[in-house]
Amino acid sequence: MMHYKPNPNKRLRQLFLTFIVLCGMLGSLETRASHAAGGEVLYEHISGLNYRILFKFYRDCGGISAPTAAQLCYSNNMGLNPTSVSMPKVSGPNIVSNGCPNFQNTCLNPNSPVPGYEEHIYEVTLNLASHPNATWRFWVYVSARNSMDWMQGGLLTIDATLDLSVTTVDNSPYFSVKPVPYCCVGVPFTFNNGAVDVNGDSLYFESVQPISMSCSPWSPQLLNYTGFPPGQTGNPLNNPIPTGNTFVLNSQTGAISFTPTNAGTGVITIKCSSYRNGQLIGHVKRDIQVVVVANCSPGVVPPAPVDSTSLVNANLDSLGQVKACSGDSLAFCVKLGSTDTGAVLVPYSNIAVAMPGGVINYTGTFTDSITACVGWQTSLQSTGLHVLVLTLIDSSCKPPGILYTYTFSIPVFIDSSIKAFGDTIICAGEQAPLLAIGGGTKYWSVLPGGSPVSSLSCNPCNNPIATPTLPTYYVVEGCDRDTVFVDIAAVPTLVSTRDTTTCVNGSVQLSVSASPVGQTYDYSWSPSNFLSNATISNPVVQNPTTCQTYVVTVTPYGATGPLAACAVQDTVVVDVLTGFSLNAYDTILCDGENTAITGVDAPSSCFGRQYSYTWTPTVGVNPSNTLNTTITPTVPGGSYSVIASYPGCPDSMITISVIMDPVPVVDAGQDREMCLGDTIHLNSTVFPDTIPYTVTWLPGADMDNNTARNPVYRGKTTQTLNVKYVTPNGCEDDDDVLITVNNVDFLQLNGDRAICPGDTTGLSVLGGVSYVWSPNYFISDTGNVTSVLVYPPVSQQYQVIGRDIKGCYDTATANVVVYPGSVVDAGEDVTIYPGESVMLYADGNCSLFDWFPPSGLSDTKVKNPVAQPTATTRYYVNAQTENGCPTLDSVTVIVSNESLIDLPNAFSPGSGTSVNDLLQIRRRGEVTLKRWDIYNRWGEKVFTTNDIDAGWDGRFNNKPQPLGTYVYVIEAETSTGKRFYKQGNVTLVR
Repeated sequence: MMHYKPNPNKRLRQLFLTFIVLCGMLGSLETRASHAAGGEVLYEHISGLNYRILFKFYRDCGGISAPTAAQLCYSNNMGLNPTSVSMPKVSGPNIVSNGCPNFQNTCLNPNSPVPGYEEHIYEVTLNLASHPNATWRFWVYVSARNSMDWMQGGLLTIDATLDLSVTTVDNSPYFSVKPVPYCCVGVPFTFNNGAVDVNGDSLYFESVQPISMSCSPWSPQLLNYTGFPPGQTGNPLNNPIPTGNTFVLNSQTGAISFTPTNAGTGVITIKCSSYRNGQLIGHVKRDIQVVVVANCSPGVVPPAPVDSTSLVNANLDSLGQVKACSGDSLAFCVKLGSTDTGAVLVPYSNIAVAMPGGVINYTGTFTDSITACVGWQTSLQSTGLHVLVLTLIDSSCKPPGILYTYTFSIPVFIDSSIKAFGDTIICAGEQAPLLAIGGGTKYWSVLPGGSPVSSLSCNPCNNPIATPTLPTYYVVEGCDRDTVFVDIAAVPTLVSTRDTTTCVNGSVQLSVSASPVGQTYDYSWSPSNFLSNATISNPVVQNPTTCQTYVVTVTPYGATGPLAACAVQDTVVVDVLTGFSLNAYDTILCDGENTAITGVDAPSSCFGRQYSYTWTPTVGVNPSNTLNTTITPTVPGGSYSVIASYPGCPDSMITISVIMDPVPVVDAGQDREMCLGDTIHLNSTVFPDTIPYTVTWLPGADMDNNTARNPVYRGKTTQTLNVKYVTPNGCEDDDDVLITVNNVDFLQLNGDRAICPGDTTGLSVLGGVSYVWSPNYFISDTGNVTSVLVYPPVSQQYQVIGRDIKGCYDTATANVVVYPGSVVDAGEDVTIYPGESVMLYADGNCSLFDWFPPSGLSDTKVKNPVAQPTATTRYYVNAQTENGCPTLDSVTVIVSNESLIDLPNAFSPGSGTSVNDLLQIRRRGEVTLKRWDIYNRWGEKVFTTNDIDAGWDGRFNNKPQPLGTYVYVIEAETSTGKRFYKQGNVTLVR
């Protein structure tokens, strides 16, 4: 049974349904006399062959009023002519297009130029027992469709079908995403109606041509596509509105994508057919009005593939489906981001109905980039396709004023699957642990050509130990099958280059050869320093600067790649006369300074060779033939080189630069004052001012740029700031300036509070002379007022900025916590018999309960009262969360007028199974037994009693009776005085 209950995300859902456009842009649209913007017909099984038929009607608030009742037409293929019945309205108007904050539409203000849309729900109950095997058709027609730019006018006609010859119990698919969608010319657009089937049937989606007809024999008029731009032809398959034939409908998920080419209004009709075990049960349709707006440029959110690196217990197939095994706990993430960095994205999904019991967590909500991570513990009944629809709403409301929405369909397919792990490479005689998960009991086998299955330590099992003597593919079977490959390799023998010596800037050829010859090997030299190629057998050591020990790893190749388990290593030492190094020295000098040069002669680590040294130029260098010396440069400095020489090796040279700079003179400016939270520009000067100085202000945490000469300062405490100017070569000077910050703390905001979803609360402030409130959503006013009303859908912090008489500003915040919405489920309807009772149970997150009516209930204030009504009764439970948020649900207790008794047709005494060991009468309700006799095939009475709780154990005269058929006679009377007589056969089985 479907239950339409209060939704704890009501305001978020309303935000998702808000697709409103800028007043100025749509002000030119004419007010329509028509009003039908879309609709759908659904059906819901109640009991037996009783079905509730629902018509959801979407009305353009700029047109005529919605009807107080709708006319349902129905017929079948068994000769029932079209019949009409009135459908009373049970809900509405429900506004599904509220618009951006501070924008009113025609649903709220009839004089507004901005269109708005309402949802109205009509329903009626039909008994289909007159033709229990027929195919039924239900349709509703409303006058008249909205004026369309690309569709012929006429009646809005929506139909649905149900084939009772396939099943007598079915609930039609329903659409969890509300219309009417808005999109922009030239901007790629995606949308998904979010169709869900509560029976788990397979769904197939089609785009079909809209129809128009009244209550007459089924012969609908196909409405024509009109007014398409030159070069385009309207059709339901790839161009129901002008899209340049870019319209695509995914028949498996219902996802729609297209790029509109022209502004205007059109209609798309989606047909959703449901199949059970390959048989068509029926279909429902949705008529969707689509509004294409010009001169709008939303931040495009590209298609969002599942992040393959986030998959847990699942994988992506070639169709983009997330695939997992039933019973596994799967997880994955989807990253969604707008090309508009100013976007304020709000996420929504249909996970509650698409993946029951699944959870979804969002990060980055109210930013331009959101990550949605899904977790779902599947069950054995979760197999099949589940379409998760993610919806993003850009609530930034930038011009032209549309709450842009994007929907993404993620197909999740659950099947009974198995996964094997342990592909590896071992040397002969080693063991390899294997592992298989999912799929129940794991049965292992091997493919031809490998070691026998007896090379496994256990079978069946999850993680056997493999000890193969040949490369072997092990196969594991469960819900499906997978393989693990264990490769075998021989250990190679190596011949390598002997240790050698070279000089800086020299080179050495290395080499290594492996046997047995004819096998492919992988070579890896480590480290790779100075090597021409670290992955070949004969690299060249080029221009080494230090003595190096190289380790070469040789790995043989098997059938699937390198066999790391059988790799071997060897070493080669290359000794290097590594030259020399200079210690740190002053490279920037101010007038009159010199710098001391010291160095370290680094002889070869193997032989201790050293260089001789020569400086050039020699002017200003004293001495000029040693490594350690003193350089006194002339202005503006220059370059000096020291050359290290050794016979037979290339010379080594180091060149240094020494620069002379002037000393700057810095002024940080006059001392200043400012208000707390205010900013000031700092002013500094330097002499001379012809050099590109590096500027640093400290402390710089409260500056917009502490490397600018005149930064903006926004400090919160009085402090002394220091500015330092440094020449490109390190000469520097600094100065201080005192900034006095006048503290402010004058605002008094009346504090944090908590509300239920959909409630409104007030905030007020004192202490200033003017105020500005933020953020500008879910708030009554943001101007210069002392009190506001707020009504956020989720917990929100509000801020007020105030100015005092001195011109200083203060900020105060208030946190408005929105409690979780209330959820209660009274359970499925139940049947009891005379004298019986049943315990009711209100499931959900509530803690306070009030059941009505009280008649027949043990207690009206508990979660699980015992019900024993004297007649069929529908009980309602009003529930509240511990925070006081209310909700309502109901359950019907059906009271049967008569008791029932029955007897099994076979029993097996003495089998020890505790099932049918004793032959007993089964009853429901109050029954008095007059007599119960059992006779064998010779007419001999082997058992008699008038105790309805007694039973026959298959013995007569304390002897077990033979297997065979026995005759019984039962006479009884129900609590209402009805006489009951029954005779028949029962089989005794041994």
